[in-house]
Amino acid sequence: MMRAEKEVLETGISARTSCTAASLKQLLTNQLVIITKARLNF
Repeated sequence: MMRAEKEVLETGISARTSCTAASLKQLLTNQLVIITKARLNF
């Protein structure tokens, strides 16, 4: 594989990984908000 191709691939993978991490973080935050609201309702 050419070096430039490899760099593009690695950049794409790290970008996708950080996107996944960000969405996971968002999901966890949403879950925490839902749980907190549920607790406050009781």
